[in-house]
Amino acid sequence: LSAGQLACSETSNANTMASVAMSLKGWVFVVNPASASGATGKKWPKMLQKFKDTASAKSWSDIEEVSVVMTTRPSEATELTRTALREGAAVVVAVGGDGSLAEVVEGFFEPASHNKVSETGMLAYVPNGTGGDFRKSLEWSNNYEEAINNLLKGTTRQVDVGHVLMGHGTLNEVGRHFINISSCGSSALIAQIANSSPNIFGSTITFYQASLRGLLQYQPRTLCIKVDDGEWQEFKDVNCLAVCNGKYFGSGMLVAPKASLSDGLLDVTIWAGFGMLDFVLLSPLIFSGEHIKHEKTTSFQCKTLEVMRAP
Repeated sequence: LSAGQLACSETSNANTMASVAMSLKGWVFVVNPASASGATGKKWPKMLQKFKDTASAKSWSDIEEVSVVMTTRPSEATELTRTALREGAAVVVAVGGDGSLAEVVEGFFEPASHNKVSETGMLAYVPNGTGGDFRKSLEWSNNYEEAINNLLKGTTRQVDVGHVLMGHGTLNEVGRHFINISSCGSSALIAQIANSSPNIFGSTITFYQASLRGLLQYQPRTLCIKVDDGEWQEFKDVNCLAVCNGKYFGSGMLVAPKASLSDGLLDVTIWAGFGMLDFVLLSPLIFSGEHIKHEKTTSFQCKTLEVMRAP
């Protein structure tokens, strides 16, 4: 895994930002109407009108030049984003949850490559999903009106993007990019359980219950890990390895409290020998970030990381 950078429209420290022309020409919204259990699709007309009204009030020009494309299937946001950027889009706005954002970010890069589709295209985000973990690193709420106001401040900053190569060096090599967190181990099983579970009591409870079920089912592995240009190290009984650009996953678990979106570093958290009982007892530490001080947590920063299952 390694890191690159992408221009992102959001609010942050003024020293890291630059102004953009107050024109909406070349802005493309990539909307996932199925996100938030279909709520995004129902709210979208109201969201778009709010965006246009706010832009008008802030004296933005070319308001009717805004384009909207809706996704109809998984991974389509990636294709729509690449098409928009190749046709000259200035800003691609992801509308949906963390999964929708991940697909749009992937679209900023050529297929099976770390090369950007456009050197000038920028990413923007209106969060409206289930877990909302990336927005927490931005210190945004789940209120789309807040996100719209942030976008129309007309400021940008550089953010890091991680690059993962799975099956590196083999005929089955697959590359993916991530703007928040990439992980392996029990987290994959937990995400699968959570995504197939009804979200009756909210995302936090859904992910918590999925975590309990996943930890009961998952068999820990021994992993071999190489950090930057260092030596290979062996970690036994690994439950989860998270490589983080953002701070949160699992609907609010503060897995990497020291992570920064723009420091050029990956924050790695490894939980080893971590069973269901540990998760229950240590939940307050996991959600507060204090778990990094626990003996079963290993955390460090790096620029590149290689991981393989022990032979």
